[in-house]
Amino acid sequence: MDVVASPSGQQVAIKRAKSDMPHSEVVLEREMQNNLRICGSPSSYHVKFLGAHNIQGANALVFEAWHSNLFELYTSCHAASSEMRFAHHDEIVRHLMCVLTVARDAARGVLDLHMMGYIHGDLSAMNILIRHAGPGPERTAISGALCDFATMMPADLSGPCSSVTRQTLERAWLPPMSEPFQWYTRDAYGLGILLLVIALGAHPDALVCGQVVANLGLACVGGHGLEMQIAKGPWGRLSPRIREELHCLGHFALHSCVFAPWNTRSSVHEAVIWIEHTIKAISGAAAGF
Repeated sequence: MDVVASPSGQQVAIKRAKSDMPHSEVVLEREMQNNLRICGSPSSYHVKFLGAHNIQGANALVFEAWHSNLFELYTSCHAASSEMRFAHHDEIVRHLMCVLTVARDAARGVLDLHMMGYIHGDLSAMNILIRHAGPGPERTAISGALCDFATMMPADLSGPCSSVTRQTLERAWLPPMSEPFQWYTRDAYGLGILLLVIALGAHPDALVCGQVVANLGLACVGGHGLEMQIAKGPWGRLSPRIREELHCLGHFALHSCVFAPWNTRSSVHEAVIWIEHTIKAISGAAAGF
């Protein structure tokens, strides 16, 4: 998405058809229709769709403007922690809490979508937008929301893949192809990938290559252990209590989302609970409680 000024002067995010991508107009039309379908049940965890308008001489889908996405946030946090640009333990915790907060909002957004009777189908870090707010230069308050509903479909059609959306299964963060393929699995698996990467402090490349995460998960299962992966990563300088909370979150993501053959909508609901617990526990640990 690009952020531009609308004719009224308001900052908005827009999405145009891409001339170098075949079927881009069709995908854009599908996304518009899907956004219109969920407008009747608005969620604060979905990027608000404002309509289709002519922006800068071209037809475009217009959304509320957001600042960045989870991939960029996690990448900057991982780099700063790895290169020890964070001088204090508290700085690492603060940035980790920002990442977890956005992941929690994304999980809530997926759950809201499921409650409406739809599957997102393309849950990746790039499709989770973030917004900073709050007083002062630190802008400490942060929130997240889902975008990109081009692959959204009704949950009651969650049987074998249709030919229309089969091509999207080749995205690296989606689970391996199988028939019958349950669409709830796509959302649970995508969320599991995000949580496992965050919990382990894995390299950001893992967010765009699900196979990297799968291999990492297999290594953990095979004896290297989640604890070792966390200890040797950027979270290794955090307190043992905080690392233990990340270990528990990673264990949940690994066994209930990534490697769970029958993960369903309940996996997403459990993920919301786990992330909320992790945020609360880390906050308490950082405060010395």
